[in-house]
Amino acid sequence: MNALPADVWVEEGVYQAIHVLDLQQTLDIKHFSKPCVGVGCPHYYFITESENIFDLGWIVGSRPSDRAIYTAMGTRAVLHGAITLALNEWAPKWATRVWEITTISVDGLTVRHNHEIGLRVHF
Repeated sequence: MNALPADVWVEEGVYQAIHVLDLQQTLDIKHFSKPCVGVGCPHYYFITESENIFDLGWIVGSRPSDRAIYTAMGTRAVLHGAITLALNEWAPKWATRVWEITTISVDGLTVRHNHEIGLRVHF
C-alpha cells in the first residue's frame, strides 16, 4: 500500500476535524436544544413530530443514546478514512481530490448551517 501524500493527509485531517464538530453539534441537539414548534426559532432546532432530527437517524433512531451517536459517527469517520486510502491506492489522483473536496464541503456546510441555527460545540 502506498503512503498517503502530504496533501491528502492534510485534506483528511480537515475532514476529520469538521466531522468532530458535526459530532459535537449532533450531541448538542440531543442534550441542549429545545424543540420549537413554528417558524422563526433562531436559537432552537426546529423539529416536528414526524421529522427525524439526526442525519444518522436511519441508523440510530430519532432519539439515540450517546453511545449510538458516538458509534455511528465513529464508523463514518473510519469509513471516510478507508475510502480515502482505497482511492489513493487504486484511483486516479483527481478522484481522491474530488472525494476530499466534496466531503469537506458538504460536512463544512452542514456545520456552518448548524451553527447558524444555534447549535453549538461543547467539549
